[in-house]
Amino acid sequence: NRRTMFADGVGESDTGGKLTSLGIEAIAEMERIGMILDVSHISENGFWHVADVAKKPFIASHSSMHALQSHPRNLRDKQASRIVDGGGFVALNAFGAFLSDTPTVDSMIDHVEYAVKLVGKKNVGFGFDFMKDLIDQVDPVLGNTLVDVSTWPFVPGLDRPSDLATFGNRLLERLGEELANDVAWRGMTDALEKLLPNGK
Repeated sequence: NRRTMFADGVGESDTGGKLTSLGIEAIAEMERIGMILDVSHISENGFWHVADVAKKPFIASHSSMHALQSHPRNLRDKQASRIVDGGGFVALNAFGAFLSDTPTVDSMIDHVEYAVKLVGKKNVGFGFDFMKDLIDQVDPVLGNTLVDVSTWPFVPGLDRPSDLATFGNRLLERLGEELANDVAWRGMTDALEKLLPNGK
């Protein structure tokens, strides 16, 4: 989220920073070797710089919708539309701070419904960004000094992969089988087949 040698992240929004010269070179090289460019952590000015210089589709792999929760990591409508208009894909994040001030499982599905209405059901999926399991495993190795997550706004019932079965049931209840399957796996599978070299 901070400044790197390639670009300014969302945490540097006040600087007006975009891509650096090295960042522009990196995009060209990524496209040459078949990597998918992800804009989830880049600043808004950087996003539009990417949109200007990228010659291939790019994605947001773990962002949610700014219209529902005003967080710098979330996509504004025009950003999500630009991604999809360019052939890319929008994957929504399940971290509570990106969903609502009082996040629930239904908050996540609210973002799904909003994004689907904006850019279409074939262009929306999930990039949950689960962190609890990783922290639970890694932090003890580091002497419990990695990070204090006691105040982090995780979503009850949607904060680790083991929650996905019950989340899937709620997704079916809210969206119905066809749309639930589109956003749960079908849209992203189709997008990866299209975006990756040889569909792999």
